[in-house]
Amino acid sequence: MKSALLVLALLPLSACQGTRTASERSSSPTNDARFDRFKGLAGDWEAVGASTAPGAKNSYRLTAGGSAVVETVFQGTAHEMVTVYHRDGDALVLTHYCSAGNAPTMRAVPDGDPLHVVFECTGGANMAESDGHMHHAEWTFTDANHATSRWTFIADGKAEDPYVMELERRPQG
Repeated sequence: MKSALLVLALLPLSACQGTRTASERSSSPTNDARFDRFKGLAGDWEAVGASTAPGAKNSYRLTAGGSAVVETVFQGTAHEMVTVYHRDGDALVLTHYCSAGNAPTMRAVPDGDPLHVVFECTGGANMAESDGHMHHAEWTFTDANHATSRWTFIADGKAEDPYVMELERRPQG
């Protein structure tokens, strides 16, 4: 019994052995600048203009000591979804918790432009490769109060028309 308890107690430690310490993680100035753009989204936003769903409400907040940005889209609707943006070593990544019931993970393509960030799917939870899922996300940052996101869903191996959100920061108060 004691040996079983010891194994259970050590199991979480063995699962984390591949985790790097803060001093072992390297820093990429490009991805730092890109992640800073996502941090700058903190607040409430609304889809405007040529958006696929004008009037949709989104919010962005920092969590985990500023190491992650939580995006909530379609707030208060049956299609509310959450995406978490964070760094993984030198990479900028996201996990999108989708109303389709899956959670694709995407990694930013290393092109170096902090004003235009492209993410490509690298896998995910609750999905086979052939399942319908968000596969591509693209962000363009215009200024502190305007940004555009484009999300592409793949179903039956075919990309659907991108879902576009032209976002404008909502005034405080």
